[in-house]
Amino acid sequence: KPLQEAQSDQAAGQADFASVLKEAIRAVDDLQKQGEAASIGLATGEIQDAHTAVIALEKASLSMALTVEVRNKIIEAYNEIMRMQI
Repeated sequence: KPLQEAQSDQAAGQADFASVLKEAIRAVDDLQKQGEAASIGLATGEIQDAHTAVIALEKASLSMALTVEVRNKIIEAYNEIMRMQI
C-alpha cells in the first residue's frame, strides 16, 4: 500500500510540474503575442504611446530570455544526471 501511495504522489507531482511548465510557456507565448501586437500597433499608428509598445516588447524579450535560461539549466541538470554513475 505505501508503494502505491508513493507512486500516486509521484504521478501527481509530475502532473503538477507539467501543468506549471505548460502554464509558464503559455504565459511567455501570451507576452510574445502582446509584444508583436504592440509593435504592429505602433507601426500602423493604432498606438500613439511609444512607451506602451516598448514596455510590451521588453516584457516579451525578458520573458523569452528567462525561458531560454531555464531551459538551459534543465538541460544542464539532465546532462549531469546522465553522467552520474549508479
